[in-house]
Amino acid sequence: MNIETARLDGLVLFGCLLSCIACAAEQPELVMVPGMTIEATTPSGKIVIEAVDSITRRYSWGSHSKTFTLNPRPKRWMGSKGAYRAMGDRDTHVVLEEGQQHFYSESEAQAWLAQQDDRMKWTYTSRGLVVGWYETTIPPPQKHALIAEVWQFYIQGKKPKGMVGSSDERIRIGRTNSQEAEAGNFTAGSPAMIGNREFSGKAIDVMREFNLSAAEVEDVIARAKRVARGEYFCYWGWSLQPMVKLSACTDSSGKVWVATP
Repeated sequence: MNIETARLDGLVLFGCLLSCIACAAEQPELVMVPGMTIEATTPSGKIVIEAVDSITRRYSWGSHSKTFTLNPRPKRWMGSKGAYRAMGDRDTHVVLEEGQQHFYSESEAQAWLAQQDDRMKWTYTSRGLVVGWYETTIPPPQKHALIAEVWQFYIQGKKPKGMVGSSDERIRIGRTNSQEAEAGNFTAGSPAMIGNREFSGKAIDVMREFNLSAAEVEDVIARAKRVARGEYFCYWGWSLQPMVKLSACTDSSGKVWVATP
């Protein structure tokens, strides 16, 4: 082999390596793998979600059964680099989410659940597999709508082993093989004091992602109506005039556990 041929072969191999690295970087951080089925019974009723392939899911609930292909997120959104779909078909509108959520502690995970539980009505396993869903109608014109989310929680990079409030018997998992989704390499931030207030690592991570300031969080807490969510108090800036696109949840001590746009 001459020097020129060796150089060309090297360039080809290097190009293939870069392509493989790029493909790996673009892979979404999902929960389900092909052949996997999740059957969850939540306060909204029973829903069955089947992984037809890597990003296609079949949702069955009540008398309905619909198959949709999710869109991999090109970058992290609200802490997750999973997949989503925000439109349905001719007769059903959907808002679908699947991905991984990374937390510094289980307490942060519980606060994250509490903020949305009134709407999503979560059910989750001791290992942090979370399912929430509900159906509604959207105008105009009147159209059936399914909102469904599937998450796998990680606490400092590992699945939890005994989440408080879990119901393993309410979620059944079926598999056609032993394959499991790989955990993302995101490192959850740690709690910190910002000014005179403590913020959870999750709140700080999302604030950094969306360039939200502690001053904006303080403004919403000071002016928005306080709404109890279990052990937490949530404040929605959308109700303010002028509107502030930010919400926050604190505990009784004032620590910010959740901050989202």
